[in-house]
Amino acid sequence: MASASLMVVEDNRDIRRALRDLFTLEGFEVEEACNGIDALERLDAGAHPSLIILDLMMPRMDGWEFLRHMQDRPERETPVVVLTSMAYDADTRGLQERYGVRVLDKSTEVVRLMEIARAHRDAMGGPFPPYAPT
Repeated sequence: MASASLMVVEDNRDIRRALRDLFTLEGFEVEEACNGIDALERLDAGAHPSLIILDLMMPRMDGWEFLRHMQDRPERETPVVVLTSMAYDADTRGLQERYGVRVLDKSTEVVRLMEIARAHRDAMGGPFPPYAPT
């Protein structure tokens, strides 16, 4: 059975850790990156997430630039969910058409994000057992 893994690309350490903990409890393997450059380096080093959760506003390389870079990479088919506080901004709304990503509001749609991740996991042959601390 394939492993349900995802990468959280988020510069805010507290949000990144909260998402990591939430998805780990749901049985996902979670890779963390603090910006777009870090995410690309992790992909180059062999990370193979089946889903990427991406913030837009980050230092060094923001989410928009990360999405542009992904278009030329072997991982370009990896589904991306943009989780941002700018979900209703005119520029952000065009991301779905331009890159085929889902855009969710960071402050109100975490439940929807979990539903998307669970559906993705289940389509891969899950559900996987919940996290059990040792």
